[in-house]
Amino acid sequence: MGRGDLTNSQWARLEPLLPKGIKPGRPPVWTRRQLIDGTRWRTRTGAPWRDVPERYGSWDRIYDLFRRWQRDGTWARIVTQLQAQADAKGLIVWEVNVDSTICRAHQHAAGASKKGACKRSRRRHRCRAGRPRSRTGRTTRGPAPLPDRPVQDFGGRVQSDRRQAPELVAVPRAALRDRETMPRQI
Repeated sequence: MGRGDLTNSQWARLEPLLPKGIKPGRPPVWTRRQLIDGTRWRTRTGAPWRDVPERYGSWDRIYDLFRRWQRDGTWARIVTQLQAQADAKGLIVWEVNVDSTICRAHQHAAGASKKGACKRSRRRHRCRAGRPRSRTGRTTRGPAPLPDRPVQDFGGRVQSDRRQAPELVAVPRAALRDRETMPRQI
């Protein structure tokens, strides 16, 4: 018995919860206890399946048992039954404490700039309709609205005429051609 293997008392509690074999045939080469200990060794160490020691059985047999029980829900059923037994004895305290002061969002969740992207592809995406993006970040200056179209303010509200939004003034097309007459926004 290895250092992390199941003790006799642990095996006595686990053995009745295991599924019964329904196939008649040759007797198994390795006991279920060995195979379960092999699975526990692999999950405890994080080693590849091929590195499971031979004392637990063949690595592919251990993996087959693990995957078969994982697919049919045997592992989840065993854990549920063990938790129910421990809860009936009062060994489990069901208290949940979430402390949000230690929760952090990943840098990608906060809209951080994407480092490592190809400069060529970034340049292509930044230039929209021939207007490069501002060097200091997103600019509030956009293309001047045409006089025959509704004016839209920065909150997304559409203003149907200039009297409702006096701070947003449409610039005529002639002013767009002559940059000296175009009013500057600060």
